[in-house]
Amino acid sequence: MEFINSWAIARIDCLLLDISMPDVNGFALQNCLRNTNYQFPIIFCSGQDALGDKERALANGAVYFLQKPVRSEELITAVRTACAASAAAKHIREAAAEKSPGRCSLAAAKLGR
Repeated sequence: MEFINSWAIARIDCLLLDISMPDVNGFALQNCLRNTNYQFPIIFCSGQDALGDKERALANGAVYFLQKPVRSEELITAVRTACAASAAAKHIREAAAEKSPGRCSLAAAKLGR
C-alpha cells in the first residue's frame, strides 16, 4: 500500500482498479483510500462476477464497475466521464480555496487582527 503514501497520489485524475491485483485486493485499496479523503474517481474493472461485488464497489464510492471483457468504447467513455467530473470537482475546490483565504482575511480585519 506504499502507493497511498507516495507523491503520485496527488496527481491522479482517475484510478482504475481490479478486485484481484498482485499484492493487494481492490476493495482493500479502495477502503484505505477512503481513509485518506482522496479526491479522484475510482473505476472498477473486474473479471470476477461474485454476487454483491458491483454493489460493494459502488457503495464505497466507485463511479463505475465494468465487467471484463470490457469493450474499449465502454472503458474509454467511463474514463473520460470520470476524468471530466474529477477535473470539474478539482476546479470547484480550487476556486473555493482561493475565495476562503480572502474571507478569512476580511473577517480578521473586521475583528481588528
